[in-house]
Amino acid sequence: MLAITPGAAEAISGILSASELPESGGLRITSEAAEDESGATRIELRLSLAEQPEEGDQVVEGGPVFIESAAASFLHDKLLDADVSGNEAQFSLRDQAEANK
Repeated sequence: MLAITPGAAEAISGILSASELPESGGLRITSEAAEDESGATRIELRLSLAEQPEEGDQVVEGGPVFIESAAASFLHDKLLDADVSGNEAQFSLRDQAEANK
């Protein structure tokens, strides 16, 4: 399952506290297939705010983060991190195995 660093948890908490979402709200990650310039299919991840998880979503504590089932298979061995600068957060993903080295 997706792991969340303390920095990412703090960034998510800040985003949620600045929003007008109910306490059940969280950050939702969805995936979308897209074609690149060569015609190859790639997966793009999208972040959005959600009032609650949708049916079939995985819920990751520490955010909370809701992961769409299609995105969950891609994210199961990833680590979500964030770099915060002022009022902006830049999220990044890496493999959990590499992060534990």
